[in-house]
Amino acid sequence: MCPCFFSDITLVFRKRMSDRRRIARHLWRMGLAFFIAVGSAFTGPGASVFPEALRASGMLALPEAVTAVLILFWLVRTVFHRPRLEK
Repeated sequence: MCPCFFSDITLVFRKRMSDRRRIARHLWRMGLAFFIAVGSAFTGPGASVFPEALRASGMLALPEAVTAVLILFWLVRTVFHRPRLEK
């Protein structure tokens, strides 16, 4: 079962979600979809459109790694970020 299923059930029973958690949930879902798309385009079936030298170099795995790091960065920043106190 998808982990999203359990978070959906939790949301149904809780009836309320903070803005921070809602944005983090959106980032997780959209980021995972983007990661799958990048994987399909660069290291999956879509990699056949790139020249053999580029495929053999391993450079096509770089966009996947960058995507994963960015997703984690923004999730951590969204969930654990403390708002600034305005003066």
